Amino acid sequence: MSFADSVVKAVGPWRKTLRTRRLKPFLGIVEEVFRERGEVQIIDVGGTRNYWNLVPPEVMEQYNIFVTVINFKSESFEPTSRIQFIQGDGCSLPDFGDKKFDIVHSNSVIEHVGTWKNMTQYANEVRRIAPRYWVQTPYFWFPIEPHNMTPFYHWLPFSLRVKLNMRFNLGNWTRSKTIDNAVRTAESSRLLDCAMLKELFPDAKRRVERVMLLPKSIIMVR
Repeated sequence: MSFADSVVKAVGPWRKTLRTRRLKPFLGIVEEVFRERGEVQIIDVGGTRNYWNLVPPEVMEQYNIFVTVINFKSESFEPTSRIQFIQGDGCSLPDFGDKKFDIVHSNSVIEHVGTWKNMTQYANEVRRIAPRYWVQTPYFWFPIEPHNMTPFYHWLPFSLRVKLNMRFNLGNWTRSKTIDNAVRTAESSRLLDCAMLKELFPDAKRRVERVMLLPKSIIMVR
C-alpha cells in the first residue's frame, strides 16, 4: 500500500473529504523522497500541530517522517521525536540554509502574509529551503470568499468590504466594532490568481482543485 493510500485509509470517515483529496499529490511527493533517502524532512511554513494529526503516528514511523512547523503565532504543544514547533516568520527564515529540508508544505498561508512584497519574500524562502514544495492557496476567481464564506466579498472595493465588516457577522468573522478592526480584518486575506502565483513560483507546476467544476484553489508544486 502506498503512503498516500495509508494516510487516506487511516483517516477513516474523512477519506473522501476535500482536504484528503487535496493532500494526495503531496503524499506522493513524500513517498518519492522516502524511497530516495530513507527519511523525509518536511517544513510546514505557517502550519499548525493540529493539521498533522491527519497523518497517523504509525505512518510517520513507517515512512520516517520528521516535521518542523514554523508559525509566527506561538503554539503550545508537546514536541515529539517526529514533530517540533519553532516560532518564526515564513517571510524570513535565515536560520535555515539552502535546501535544508526535503519538502516545504504550505497550506492556505501565502494569502495571509500581507503585501505583494511579503508574498514575494515568502515565495523566495519556500523555493530556497527545499528542492521540493507544495503550496496551496484559495483561488481569487472562486465566487465565495473562503475565510468568511461570503459570496463575492473579495471582489468588492476595499472600502465596501470594511463597511460590511462593520455591519454584519460574516461567517467566522464577527462584526467589527471599530474601524481599525474592520480594516485589519479586510486586510487579513489577499487572494491570488494564476498569473500572480506563476510570477511567485515560476518553476512550479500548477494543479487546480475544483468544486462543482469551478476552480476553488490552486496548488503550486515543484
